[in-house]
Amino acid sequence: MKNIYKLHLIVNILLTLLFSLGFYLSFKQFEETGQFKFINSPEEDTLKRKLVYITGEVNNPGVYEFTEELRVAELIQKTGGFTENADPNYINKEINLAAIIEDEESFYIPNKINIENGTVESSTITNTSSLIDINSATQVELETLIGIGPSLSYRIIDNRPYETIEDILNVPGIGESKFNSIKNDITVN
Repeated sequence: MKNIYKLHLIVNILLTLLFSLGFYLSFKQFEETGQFKFINSPEEDTLKRKLVYITGEVNNPGVYEFTEELRVAELIQKTGGFTENADPNYINKEINLAAIIEDEESFYIPNKINIENGTVESSTITNTSSLIDINSATQVELETLIGIGPSLSYRIIDNRPYETIEDILNVPGIGESKFNSIKNDITVN
């Protein structure tokens, strides 16, 4: 019985010393920084760094970091907004400004055609007499196709090569309807 009592006494003393040491270190940190920081606090566990890449017709293109939920409209605000050359038709049809952004997403905002002075300012506008080769087209060229945005263009590129244009139906996100809307604009060489 005496041994159990001594063991409990030793354990209690050690626990008290450890608790005191932790309190002392926290207090020293508070004196130095003016705030307490707890190791593995719930706040630190929930904060995850996310990155998103936006390029094209925004005022400050680049990689943006965020830790909280961010919507596409908020990202556009962070970039300083669209430039005057941004294609409003593309924005209205292809970009969901209310969508929540996921880590590692990317966005490309294309130029519009400057109809007033007769010049074409967009590298994303394709020559109507030529078809887009889905085996060699760039991301920008693929995004000129109806209903093909950044994420689908990446999937098309990742699933190359294609033997026939129908093979594009194997790309996740391209169904019969989307295929029917682009089949006259694509080719395979």
